[in-house]
Amino acid sequence: MNNLENIKKIVTEFQDMIIKAATGTTVHPAEYEQKRNDLLSEVSIRHQIPEFVIISRDLKVYWNFIKQISPNYQGRRNFIYEKFNKLFYSIENESFEPIDLELQPLLTEIDINSISDIWKKAIMRKEVDPSGSITAAKSFIETVCKYILDERSIKYTEKENIAQLYKKTARVLQINTKPELNQTMLKIYSGCISVIVGVSTLRNKIGDAHGKGVKYKKPDKKYAGLAIGLAGAMAIFLIKKHKENEKLFR
Repeated sequence: MNNLENIKKIVTEFQDMIIKAATGTTVHPAEYEQKRNDLLSEVSIRHQIPEFVIISRDLKVYWNFIKQISPNYQGRRNFIYEKFNKLFYSIENESFEPIDLELQPLLTEIDINSISDIWKKAIMRKEVDPSGSITAAKSFIETVCKYILDERSIKYTEKENIAQLYKKTARVLQINTKPELNQTMLKIYSGCISVIVGVSTLRNKIGDAHGKGVKYKKPDKKYAGLAIGLAGAMAIFLIKKHKENEKLFR
């Protein structure tokens, strides 16, 4: 089962369970909490999960909410189906952050909360706070670089910018330093620096890290999507390269 199929399975099982709970079938409180936690842990769909699920932290709160939606079972079913329609549409049409499907297993493997938290922030802010999302995307790449440098016992200072951190990371991972690589691959690796600096520049121009004048307009969410996509792709590349080199040194 791939990640997309697994996400759909989690959403389907949660929807089926809350329909049962709303229509007279006994559901154990622990089952509700576990399936809700499974649902909320899927960062790529977090911003599309219905609001009533977010606020219904346990089965009792959910029941108090759903019984007021409609006095009959069919009314409650219709409400739940309607609220989950957008989420199912996104999953079935892959209209969310697909980069997260490949990145999440890597973040789970390295198990560093600070990295995962920043990535979650970047995705969750995309729709409601594009500026904050861009800032988080830039911070995410910096944190990934620092993680790799820490793993390799390479020193850096807090004053070093994203380009400097990336160059150190690229050097320790032996990116763009092997003479046997053909020119095409060398260009791709050299372009990595441009991607990193590009995200940083995007963040400085339209992110929320600096004060803005009265004429400042918040960036469209498509810019946040670009920053997230670039940051996620680079993180996948760097973490995989780190793991690959790590095996060689054992």
